Order: sequence, then C-alpha cells, then structure tokens
Amino acid sequence: MPIYLLNEMKCPVCSALLDGATNLRGQGKPNPLDLTVCIYCAAMLQFVFTEGKGNLNIIQLTPAQLRKIGEEDMPALRSLLSAHWTARVEIKQRRKAQGLWN
Repeated sequence: MPIYLLNEMKCPVCSALLDGATNLRGQGKPNPLDLTVCIYCAAMLQFVFTEGKGNLNIIQLTPAQLRKIGEEDMPALRSLLSAHWTARVEIKQRRKAQGLWN
C-alpha cells in the first residue's frame, strides 16, 4: 500500500505526530470526510478541511457521528472498526516488545 505524506498534524486524542496515511481501499490520498485510525492510540478519526488554512486536519469521531456513519454507510463503518481493531492489536504487540505490557 502506498503511503501518502500529509501536512504534519497531531492526533486529537494522544497528540502523536501524524504525517502520513495509507488507504485500505487503494483509492488515493485522503480527502475531507474520509475516515482513519491513529496508529498510536487507535482513535477513530475523520479528515476535515480547515477553513482559512487550506489543508486537511483530523477530528475525533463522536459516538453520534459513528452512529450516523453506520446509518448512512455501513461498509465504511465496518472498515473503520476493522482498522481500529487492527491498530489496537499492533499497539499491544509494540508495547509487549517494549516490555510495557503484561
């Protein structure tokens, strides 16, 4: 999968620096309203266009937003939940390797 470089932004949950993204569907670079997951904390996020700055940013999805996504596009929600689970597994494996997980 290709990695797309982004303008540096911080995860709104864990403040990790996010400067790249991959697309599970291979459809190109992220666009506003695309969904993503932070690889450092597994937060479910959405790309948004920042007025005045002219670039993408990310926000944490609320339960109401997740519910709306499920009502409007269940395959997208399934993909997001799958990516969330995969990120959680990878985080656990990294922490085990670092001796930070019992």
